[in-house]
Amino acid sequence: MNTVLSVQKSLDIIDAVAAADSSAGIGTRELARRLGLSPTSVHNIAATLVQRGYLLQDETTRRYRVGLHLLAMVGGSGIGQAFAELARPTLQHLAGDLQESVMLAGFVNGRMMKLDYIASSHVLRVEEPDDIASYAHCMACGKILLAAMTDDELTRFLTAQPLKKFTAGTIVNKAQLAGELQRIQNDDHSEVVDELCEGISALAVGIRGSRDNIIAALGVSVPSVRFKLTWRAKTLKKLKAAAVEIEQLCSKV
Repeated sequence: MNTVLSVQKSLDIIDAVAAADSSAGIGTRELARRLGLSPTSVHNIAATLVQRGYLLQDETTRRYRVGLHLLAMVGGSGIGQAFAELARPTLQHLAGDLQESVMLAGFVNGRMMKLDYIASSHVLRVEEPDDIASYAHCMACGKILLAAMTDDELTRFLTAQPLKKFTAGTIVNKAQLAGELQRIQNDDHSEVVDELCEGISALAVGIRGSRDNIIAALGVSVPSVRFKLTWRAKTLKKLKAAAVEIEQLCSKV
């Protein structure tokens, strides 16, 4: 197939999927009809776009929607909805298993946001706002996302976002925070103890995209009195398994 023609068809398919109902998606035959292409051509091109993360394909209906990679590139707010939609069953299962508050966090339009949150039934818990940028330096999920930034990105973030002190344990020294983020990169998870709120601790892991980059964070918060070594080891294993499940869901649909 001519390279230019192939690119044009790929862009036409992306445009048609973006113009379709985002909740219902659009099927191969309908795309072929709208674009005047053969179903085989649409299927082959769309399969590559799915593989690269530009489109999502529902395993059951086989219909296409705009993919997470494309949403992330354009900074669309739909990436939050797409992630929450895909991850919700996994979060519900994890929250039910741990009986603690579970959070999914990521970036929407350049802002660090809470994408989904399932609160525990315990009285002692933290309810963070949707925009969590001001708290990122003292949250487990926030630190995962900060640790995934390049040096330049982190510098810009810290310049725009002062490090506020919430408790005696909050890290407000930039050099100390940089060392903490390096440890998180090495350990592949983050922990906070009484940093955002006295009596609340948290544990989080990263969720990786198709290019092995961190695209979101998955965390659990718990009263500090229960944040013991045995609990952390057991919970970290479950968090990592849930993150892999979400990654697999993102790659399949």
